[in-house]
Amino acid sequence: MKDIDREVETLLRGSGIRAVYSSPAEKTELPAVSYYMLSESCGFSCDNEEAVTEVRVQADIWARSGAECHATYEAAASSMAAGGFVREFAMDVPKDADGVYHRTVRFAKSVV
Repeated sequence: MKDIDREVETLLRGSGIRAVYSSPAEKTELPAVSYYMLSESCGFSCDNEEAVTEVRVQADIWARSGAECHATYEAAASSMAAGGFVREFAMDVPKDADGVYHRTVRFAKSVV
């Protein structure tokens, strides 16, 4: 099985995105994308061997402005698509008192 977390980090950082696992400890260096593997399951098996694994990755975009959040989202979505991931879901999350813009996205991929 491939190391999906490393693959996602490589895809995001390759396009200049600050990528951090799980969540940014502090939201001082923005924009940033946090990510983690949400699920991993058997997509197809043959002769009792798993041939395809279905993975879901959760990514959260954190930024200081709506425009910065959207631009980071577009860059992340493009990078993930280049790596064979498809976007399943995206939504804006209401700002907290800290004023940080936040968008959550879920990507899926079948891994052979």
